[in-house]
Amino acid sequence: MERQLQDMSDDELIGLYLENNEEAIAVLLSRCAVSVEKWIRFSTRDEETVKDLYQEIMVHLLLKIQQRAYRRGCFVAWLYSLVSNYLCSHYRKKRLPVVADVEYEWLPVADEGMPEGYEEALFCLAEQLSCLPVPVQELIKMRYWERMSYREIACRTGINCSTVVKRIQTGCRELRRMMEEKGYDSSCFWEI
Repeated sequence: MERQLQDMSDDELIGLYLENNEEAIAVLLSRCAVSVEKWIRFSTRDEETVKDLYQEIMVHLLLKIQQRAYRRGCFVAWLYSLVSNYLCSHYRKKRLPVVADVEYEWLPVADEGMPEGYEEALFCLAEQLSCLPVPVQELIKMRYWERMSYREIACRTGINCSTVVKRIQTGCRELRRMMEEKGYDSSCFWEI
């Protein structure tokens, strides 16, 4: 039986696996194991991380096959797409640290020329900003407090420039809405 499985195509092996033939998936995984490990090793040189990611990706692959996410065609191309997407998601999650508490050191300092209540509004803005998702908070801080261009933010974060613009605009609209709910005129903070 093992010899017959070796001669089958990837699509046939997947079909057998979906019919509860565990040997079929073992043959399929042994075919692609070296390629997947090389692909992972290309993204990291740490051997422990390679092993961990390999296991996670194989579990993810089996789940996707069981969910019938694979359509008959070119299994290898679908596999590389799955591995690429998984690695991108893995590293994207690690990119920006999660900040638990509201940090105020990035706030601009209110001076004598500022309108009354400006400092209180800044602290309210900081609290409202902390309600946004952490990646959006970081993007807004880079844009308005670090005075970075969209292109610089895209380079630093590895996110597409148009995606950076859209996320910042969406976050600012949400901030503006939250500030107006608190009774503040949000237009005094920045022009969007």
